[in-house]
Amino acid sequence: AQAWPLIELTLTDTQDTAILRRVLAAEDYLPAGAERTAIAAHGEIGLRLWLETGINAAGYRLYLFYP
Repeated sequence: AQAWPLIELTLTDTQDTAILRRVLAAEDYLPAGAERTAIAAHGEIGLRLWLETGINAAGYRLYLFYP
């Protein structure tokens, strides 16, 4: 088993310049009922994030990392 990573989400404009950045912890992105302490070996989970930002983003970047 391994700890869930943090996800850095960056929204970008048409020039690929960052206009909004947020770091999401496991409790922010895991679906209800998912094991929050660790991901099992060879495990996977489907994610869907709904965003309401009020800004006009053209693209995004996702980075998974461990602090």
